[in-house]
Amino acid sequence: MMLKHYGVKGMHWGVRRYQNSDGTLTVEGKKRRKYRDRAVRANESSKDVDEIIKSMNKDDRDKVLAGSDHYLNLEEGSTVVKRFLKKQGDKPVAFFDLLEDGDDLQVALGTRSGKKYRGKGYASEVTKKAMDYIDKNRDKINQKNIVWGVRTDNKASIRLAEKNGFKRDEDSYSEKGDWVNYVKKVKPDTVFISGSSKTEDKKSEYYRRQLPKEVKKKIDEYLKSGDKIIVGDAPGIDRQVQRYLKKVGYDNVEIYGPGKQVRYIANKKWKTNPIDASEFEYMSPEYLRKKDIAMTNASTKGLAIVLENGGAAATRRNVQRMLQQNKQMSVFELRQKVKDSFIDEEYVKQLLKELDRR
Repeated sequence: MMLKHYGVKGMHWGVRRYQNSDGTLTVEGKKRRKYRDRAVRANESSKDVDEIIKSMNKDDRDKVLAGSDHYLNLEEGSTVVKRFLKKQGDKPVAFFDLLEDGDDLQVALGTRSGKKYRGKGYASEVTKKAMDYIDKNRDKINQKNIVWGVRTDNKASIRLAEKNGFKRDEDSYSEKGDWVNYVKKVKPDTVFISGSSKTEDKKSEYYRRQLPKEVKKKIDEYLKSGDKIIVGDAPGIDRQVQRYLKKVGYDNVEIYGPGKQVRYIANKKWKTNPIDASEFEYMSPEYLRKKDIAMTNASTKGLAIVLENGGAAATRRNVQRMLQQNKQMSVFELRQKVKDSFIDEEYVKQLLKELDRR
């Protein structure tokens, strides 16, 4: 007669590691089940993925496996957070995996080799499905970034990554320089945009019929990343930014204003956030500043359009508060006699020091 006992490494008698006495799972038990379920799901479609990889020529396979001799075994399948598979009839032609890797999600993308399957948009299709999944589940995803590692000669993957809002991480090149990471945030930033009212004053030297092209380009970068834009309701830059966001059809926007309701909103579908400042005199600097402070606290980064020589005191204070909270700032300066342009952060800090000494 032989008696065998089966268990897991590290188990102790009387210690419930995965299951409580009432049958519910412990925290570690839930985690264990999550990874087990992932592995099972990945294993269900592993034959399809293996078939795609086996169809690839050596060069294409290296672009997916990065020199490894296999993709994922059963145990490694537990890292597959979500898999998107494209079939043409019964034949698997492309896959896109989101793999858990610490604080990041790693991308694995593969398309069946051959003229019959390349250039058909299969890779774009599974990538879109993955990005739609991210957009709908941001609040449920714990990872901070999606990292797409590509070989530097893989122009098609680079174009696809950039098209979907991934940006090259210049510090991520491999030792040989043949691989680089493209990164996209899972949880977008909240961008506080502020600026002078002078841009809508036709008597001012700083009057601008519309936003400068460089400012539009910067805003477009935020929109491509899916960032939330928060902006005020005042004349000038606030309203010009609102009109631009409406023109390009961007919806992830929130309008702040002092008082019980915002004074101006270009798109009625946008969310509004009126800030009660009734403890202060109506339209006094303190009354208006409370809204700016709320926007500073709600944001993770900012864009300010300032006037040369430190003009537009309210906007200057916004920059100062953002820097005091160690938040990334981009500052664009409007000038009378020379071309408007962005100014670097060190210049901004020095400018604020000089103005505070006045």
